[in-house]
Amino acid sequence: ELAPRAGYHLNLARALLLARKPDEAMRVLDEALKISPREPTTLALAALGALQAGRLEKAAGYVERLRTVAPEAAGTMRLEGDLAMANKRYADALGYYDEAAVAGSDGALAIARYRAGMAAGAKQPQKPLEDWLRRSPDDSAVRVTLAEYDQQRGNESAALAGYEKAISLKPDFAQAYTNRGVILAKLNRLTEALASHDSAIALAPEL
Repeated sequence: ELAPRAGYHLNLARALLLARKPDEAMRVLDEALKISPREPTTLALAALGALQAGRLEKAAGYVERLRTVAPEAAGTMRLEGDLAMANKRYADALGYYDEAAVAGSDGALAIARYRAGMAAGAKQPQKPLEDWLRRSPDDSAVRVTLAEYDQQRGNESAALAGYEKAISLKPDFAQAYTNRGVILAKLNRLTEALASHDSAIALAPEL
């Protein structure tokens, strides 16, 4: 209120998105867009808020505006991919994510490319995960995602090794304990399985 033309809109909107209040965040961002209608960061945050709220038509509008401002930006390609995923256009999503990766990847983008590839029926959908882990072997989230892929394919030894590595990197990774417990139970290592599930429940009771 005191500085309506400063950047405080973006910080407030980020806080609202983290608090899972996307509708409130979008109201703040729409006010900011009245002041600076072609600001890429504001448009990107608004698109994220609309996607978080499941308002796909509104998200598409923000992305279309962002496309006119920064058509080649990696962030635009990511949002195009997110929107395509939300609309179940999986092959399109994979294409957008791959374009975004040309400018540089990270763990979140590797996971997004994997999920789009899986949904689109791509060959070797896990390759982005493997490529990223070669560059960043301590990324526990990507390691668990790759372990889940191995588990789905019946490669339980590789999956178990992946979960255990992820736990060593991030001892409070509840999902890794849960998935590890499932495999241990299947291998009839029941005492270890129970201990793994107990660890998961202690870290995240909602699981």
